[in-house]
Amino acid sequence: MSPRTLELIQRILIALVSVVLALVVVTAFLKVLAAPEEGTSDTVAGPSLTIPGADTSTTLPGAETTTTSAGSTSSTSTSTTVLEDAPCTDARPATEGNTVLRVYYPCGLSPIATDRAWAYRAVPETELVLTSTLTEMVKGPDAEEQGEGFRTPFGADSEDSFLSVSLNAGDAIVDLGEGLFGPSAATDAGAQALVSTLNANVFQFSTISSVEYRLNGSCDAFWDEVQGTCARVTRQQWEAQMAAIRR
Repeated sequence: MSPRTLELIQRILIALVSVVLALVVVTAFLKVLAAPEEGTSDTVAGPSLTIPGADTSTTLPGAETTTTSAGSTSSTSTSTTVLEDAPCTDARPATEGNTVLRVYYPCGLSPIATDRAWAYRAVPETELVLTSTLTEMVKGPDAEEQGEGFRTPFGADSEDSFLSVSLNAGDAIVDLGEGLFGPSAATDAGAQALVSTLNANVFQFSTISSVEYRLNGSCDAFWDEVQGTCARVTRQQWEAQMAAIRR
């Protein structure tokens, strides 16, 4: 085999290796965008469904809940009036040097946060997208976002109420502080708005299959604040409710 032929073969092999490496880099980048790998215990401190254990007369569209307590399991499904589209809009910020997040809040006349209305937030570049989103979420809508129609379901001291998030094979645990809860959290409407906001922000990430919310490490304490019973919220429940709203 001539030297020229060998050189040609080497060039072809180098080109093939370069293509494979490029595909690997692109795949890894898309994976980061689809869902953050936050680790099993990443400390920094969803949309909606029935509050487990709450009065089913306040159940939102398409909500379905399965509650397990002391070894017993019960399920309820119900639907009410379909919600109208929310009018809120938000301009996408510049992306250069930033990671642009979507942060979901109740919007317009909608009593809950849905997957249809979000505010953009630009933060310094980061791979911890879920952590950054929840950190921004608890700040509530700023003055400009409120002018666009977004509303906060949180208490006045919520800004530092995100404590931590951990992920394990698609199951998330989000730990929060007391400042998240305002007086309205004790009402049916306020509880629905708060839980739907958490769900909308968490489940925008496609690899998260379920989430457990805690107050200072306690699932029971969190749900006590919203007049419910400790339960893990699943993506299936959230997507069923969003599908009902879109009908």
